[in-house]
Amino acid sequence: GFERELPVADEDRIDHEGTVMTGTPPKEFSLPDAVNPPSPAPPLPADPWSRIAPPLVDRLSEAFRAESIPVERSELETALDRTGGEGWDLALAVHRWARVAGRTPAQLAEQLAGRLRPAMRPLQGAAAVQGYVNLTLDPATVARGTLETVFQRWERYGRWEAVNASACVEHTSANPTGAFHVGRVRNAIIGDTLVRVLRARGIPTVTQYYVDDMGRQAAMIT
Repeated sequence: GFERELPVADEDRIDHEGTVMTGTPPKEFSLPDAVNPPSPAPPLPADPWSRIAPPLVDRLSEAFRAESIPVERSELETALDRTGGEGWDLALAVHRWARVAGRTPAQLAEQLAGRLRPAMRPLQGAAAVQGYVNLTLDPATVARGTLETVFQRWERYGRWEAVNASACVEHTSANPTGAFHVGRVRNAIIGDTLVRVLRARGIPTVTQYYVDDMGRQAAMIT
């Protein structure tokens, strides 16, 4: 059967075992973090990459400086391939800088990888492969950054701050003169999913459903 919910007065508390405790709780009493999430959530980056990227770009910038190659941080941030692959998490194609340095891409990649290895965090490894510097991230650093972001943002994890943009998504809008079949259900699912993604990205989004009950197609069935 179902357990009866116990009435608890304002001055009463329930301990971790579910027992009602009367009176003022001791000063050291507190609910576990999982029950008592931090509020309000601080304005933190929406994803762990925003925590990992700055020190990673610092390591790369230092390696380029050591090779006397001028490079902007924004260039490195844009050039990093984050798709990942077998044995690597990130990759940096060095061809554009190899031309400036008067070296082959393979030579420059090997030199940069060698300079990255002594100063690892947040990296676990760096390898030169055919003009690319393949990077593997330190799992402990990634896990720590991910969990810290999850706990600090709580229910806002994965959601971005509002941006200066807006969107209107019209979806479903099934034709009233035809049968409502599985294809139209699919359109509703896709449309609703897109709206949720846009809102999570910080874009204020409104939805529209056009009844489409006017015009020749509606007149023919009336």
